[in-house]
Amino acid sequence: MLSRDKENTMLDNAAETYSPEQEESVIRRLPNKLETLKSKSHTGSISFLINTIHSLFRMLRTKEFHLSFSSKAMIVCALAYFILPTDLTPDFIPFIGYIDDTAVIMALLRRIGSEIERFNVWLQNNPNP
Repeated sequence: MLSRDKENTMLDNAAETYSPEQEESVIRRLPNKLETLKSKSHTGSISFLINTIHSLFRMLRTKEFHLSFSSKAMIVCALAYFILPTDLTPDFIPFIGYIDDTAVIMALLRRIGSEIERFNVWLQNNPNP
């Protein structure tokens, strides 16, 4: 398990690699990855991962909501990591394939939690964005 400082450094370094092309690739590829994951039997932790990623994706795609550049870049990089089938723990390994993906998403949630809360409040005030 990484310390918060190392998590933040990892997310900051990843965010420096952000590009609009990477964002377009994530937007194009993520729905298929989520559908593949949903089609498999899964535990509560995988359901949490799916729901969290879906929320982050919605946050990224909602153009009416102002998302800070650094948060946007970190979301794109974390979702790009999730899409990779052969990351630190390959996704095809039963039960453990998504442990690293979950760790990256959890680090992101800790880092941009206030931005996510702000988005949820915004959604309550704008139910049909």
